[in-house]
Amino acid sequence: MKKMQISQKNPNYILMSFFLLTLLSACGPRTTTVNGKQCITPKLNTIPEDIPLYWEPRLPDLQRLPPRREPIPSWMEAQFNWQQKNLIGDVSYSIDMVIDGDLIWLAYDNFIIRYNILTKQMDRYDFTESNAVFDIDDLLITDDHSLWVIGNWISKSENFTSLLQYNSETDTFQAIEDITGLLLPMKNNEGTKRSGKGNVLKENQSGDLVFAFREGIYSYTPSTNQVRIVFLDSKMPVTSVETDPRGFVWFTVIEDDRLWLLRPGADTPESFEMPKFYNGSNLWAGYYYYSGYSLYLDSQLRLWVPAWGYLDTQQAPFTWKTLKPDPLFVNLYDPEAIYIWDHADTLVQQDGPIWFSSMNGLIDYDLKTESACWISPESGPIAVTPDGVLWILLKNQLYRYQIE
Repeated sequence: MKKMQISQKNPNYILMSFFLLTLLSACGPRTTTVNGKQCITPKLNTIPEDIPLYWEPRLPDLQRLPPRREPIPSWMEAQFNWQQKNLIGDVSYSIDMVIDGDLIWLAYDNFIIRYNILTKQMDRYDFTESNAVFDIDDLLITDDHSLWVIGNWISKSENFTSLLQYNSETDTFQAIEDITGLLLPMKNNEGTKRSGKGNVLKENQSGDLVFAFREGIYSYTPSTNQVRIVFLDSKMPVTSVETDPRGFVWFTVIEDDRLWLLRPGADTPESFEMPKFYNGSNLWAGYYYYSGYSLYLDSQLRLWVPAWGYLDTQQAPFTWKTLKPDPLFVNLYDPEAIYIWDHADTLVQQDGPIWFSSMNGLIDYDLKTESACWISPESGPIAVTPDGVLWILLKNQLYRYQIE
């Protein structure tokens, strides 16, 4: 693992940032106001009735192009200078973002960035070796402030999953050797079957790590170095997991529009089919998005499926609440889109608004008024800090958005 460091010490940084911000503001997107918030003007006023959605008449010899993306609005404050962006490099997307105090950890395919909010210092941790590459799948900060990473080592001769823990004393990421035997490829197996990126590593109420692996669910107890299988069924390839303070484990399956619940001590999971909400039919986003649905359990025990709604699990029987259809959920930018409802990668829920980081960008959804505000045309991992700041990671730039 290699480490590089850079900080904002260029005296012209503030001047250059102000100039660029002024320039971008002058050519910013058209805006509107929703519930007193400044928002980008939506491209659609209503949801089209036809599925699939075609933006232009499809002529035999012409390829349909998606609409032009709006520029980043002025209310999103860029944090990285050009030197810091160069340290990250030209990346097409990011994997995850977690925050612990004043430190923001950013995960990309094969490296991790640590950014200090107060000092503006940036450190890069590379996981590429001479004969192997570590492909990161997910990050997790546990309640005891430990940083964990799960990913896949890939080389010409082998392919296996590894669980790493950050050691602050040595400033390095160390593999958990005690479970290497479990995570290595099985005999007569060409490689380790993997789940999707993100939402595959969680912490349960006992402090154990719960993670999706080989299309099943496993748990690891750091205090005893013990690992066990929580759920494994070859006919149900697990793609994402969510833990519950009651000891429940929720998960989703590829090509399946149901939520699955495994209760403590149970061998067989229960299923909750998602309600039909548009034109009387489900749209099979689990098939459309190979990693399945991402899940988020909020403090009120509402299990969210982004851009769809939530399953209220406070008391039995569990009930569904779907979101009011909004044009901002229509997939604007996929030229071959055949599904009108967008899949959201990340969800953060506070007492007030809900934020969807989706294919269309960042959407602020207000449950009380059932209205949506288009905050950003680009999307990526998002997180909220206690001071009321929403952080958005867009490729090689980190943005700060002050929640109103």
